[in-house]
Amino acid sequence: MQASVRLGPFQLCEEIGRGGMGSVFRGEHVTTGVQVAIKIIGPSFARDERLRAAFRDEVRAVAALDHPGVVMVFDQGSVDAAAEASSGGKLAEGAPFLVMELLSHGTLREAVRAEGGSPGAAPSWSWLRAALLDLLDALAHAHARGVIHRDIKPGNVMLAGPGARPTLKLTDFGIAHRFDEVSASARSGLVGTPHYMAPEQIEGRLSELGPWTDLYALGCLAYRLAASRPPFWEADSSATEILRRHVVSPLPPLQSRVPVPDGFGAWLGGMLAKAPEQRFRFAADAAAALLDLGEAALAEGWHAAPRPVHLDEEVTRSGARFTLAVEGTVPWTEGVAPRHAEPAPYAEPTPPRLPALPPTWQASAPPRRSDALAGTGLGLFALRPAPLVGRERERDALWSALAAVRAERAPRVVVLRGATGVGKTRLADWVTTRAREVGAANVLTALHGAAPGGADGLGPMFARFLRTAGLPRKEAASITAAAVLGRGGTGFDALAVLELTHPVSDGASDHGRRVRFGSARERHAAARCFVALLARERPVLLRVEDAQWGPDAVAFVELLRTSALPVLGVLGISDDASAERPSEAHAVAELSARPGVETIAVAPLDEGRHAALVAGLLGLERGLAEDVARRTSGNPLFAVQLVGDWVERGLLDVGATGFVLRAGVGADVPDDIHALWLRRVARAVEASGRGAEASAAERAAVASAIERAAALGGG
Repeated sequence: MQASVRLGPFQLCEEIGRGGMGSVFRGEHVTTGVQVAIKIIGPSFARDERLRAAFRDEVRAVAALDHPGVVMVFDQGSVDAAAEASSGGKLAEGAPFLVMELLSHGTLREAVRAEGGSPGAAPSWSWLRAALLDLLDALAHAHARGVIHRDIKPGNVMLAGPGARPTLKLTDFGIAHRFDEVSASARSGLVGTPHYMAPEQIEGRLSELGPWTDLYALGCLAYRLAASRPPFWEADSSATEILRRHVVSPLPPLQSRVPVPDGFGAWLGGMLAKAPEQRFRFAADAAAALLDLGEAALAEGWHAAPRPVHLDEEVTRSGARFTLAVEGTVPWTEGVAPRHAEPAPYAEPTPPRLPALPPTWQASAPPRRSDALAGTGLGLFALRPAPLVGRERERDALWSALAAVRAERAPRVVVLRGATGVGKTRLADWVTTRAREVGAANVLTALHGAAPGGADGLGPMFARFLRTAGLPRKEAASITAAAVLGRGGTGFDALAVLELTHPVSDGASDHGRRVRFGSARERHAAARCFVALLARERPVLLRVEDAQWGPDAVAFVELLRTSALPVLGVLGISDDASAERPSEAHAVAELSARPGVETIAVAPLDEGRHAALVAGLLGLERGLAEDVARRTSGNPLFAVQLVGDWVERGLLDVGATGFVLRAGVGADVPDDIHALWLRRVARAVEASGRGAEASAAERAAVASAIERAAALGGG
């Protein structure tokens, strides 16, 4: 590659790796000289829409993550005509690229060979446990933000530096997807690495993919690090045979080359159970159980396994990732019960233990600034959540309420109220994310808008939790039954929850059994029963967004408040919107006055904190950042949306010390966030081709959609 190839603020250097659909190059930030890795889709694949969609999914997945155990991403973009020309045709115009931190110390696979002195074995129990805890912490961060990796294996775990203790980073999110939605690439057949694929992944049961899918893969990796071989490997096994064993064969007894604690086999059982519901539910659960094992001891009868022949962990065909398109049922599972009792030492997986709630909400790993390189991050702005700056008092109160619910096994309610855009949604998003990260609660989120939509209310809330949103009722019925019966509910409970999430319209035919609700009280009773089932596992955090538009959800929270269930209700109330709905506002006011309900008034950020937030948004030049902070008056959402509007319209250029407005463009700042939204509505309507013909209802619908997207992005 010629040294003159430029991709934005980066100079392209030599190729350092090649995969199934593109190459990875070493690059250099031209201003600072920082070395980076640049992943680019190859010319022969650049126009393949399926691969471009998979690449977009990878960018979306990794852009939302900010953790020392996940590869840092600096920017994304597309190859321009000048780069294609200067590359001599090795790059194709329009090919997407992703800029990441450069990790030059190899992969976990290479590390264990060097450290352990044997093919693929961990050098010691302390090394193995530290590596697994690091990876579990990184997975907890990703899972809390809705991202599952789907391809955990030694080759996708990079080393950040030399040393005896592993410093590991997850990389290659090429087949990751958000488990709160099903992307096109997730539906595109069976993808992954056979030695590390969970049964639900192999069989294409997309609605069952979740954190436990990654934990299965990590269990396979742990098995391999201990035994120098994956659990279902045998000499000369085909990829198809390996996949079959994952689905139907019992887990082979572990012959560890490393002394491990007596309970390690049971811990592996909790990671590698065939049924997803029998595995650890959260990465934090697995980490807590791993820490409980303590130090290794030479158990009676323990012996080192014979030295195996080294194997390459990824089964490949012509150098590409193994891919097998699946239609319907995987042939070898027909007539075979997919759930098998596993022989000792796996018959009794480690019982799930609720991880201890950290005494403080502060994360052990502070966020990093991946946009610290001048002129980077523009392509990722819309994909990243806004930083949460300050709000220590509010976070203390939310964390204390969650701790009290866990300790007292009793309900509490916190009401977050303030003007539109001051940060209520961001606070609620923070506490739900942090609760998932540490395994503190099952989280339910009810959404509402000024114009009611199909995603609003309690039924869609439960459907999102069960991963049945958008599915036909018949398909949703089997998933719902498994979730309810597996938690100790009855068949009637399952039908009641199904009616909440997929109600049968009046007059519509339904050939199966169903429950009919005669009143809101009966519907709330059914919802309460399901919340009670969830609360058996761990406390429930029930978040109600824009509660001033959701009187039904407010009434349900009031029902839970008088129960004996460990539920924390977190309600967001917009004061300015509440004025438009006096009856709903009265219901919220009544709830706020009840015992066990705490109201937190969320005020605009003070000048210093607001300036810090604006400075951390994108790396604006100092003068422009100060102007944005001054004009948006402590309203975080206004600042985020204003900068996002400039990014969307292509009004920012790279300056000497950060982004600046393009020459000839004034800092035209609307008076408030509502004025900004009206401008965006006008542009959206104009882009639709309707222009002046658009009705007031159409404009209101666009405005509502923009407002909801904006709020969920940082309000």
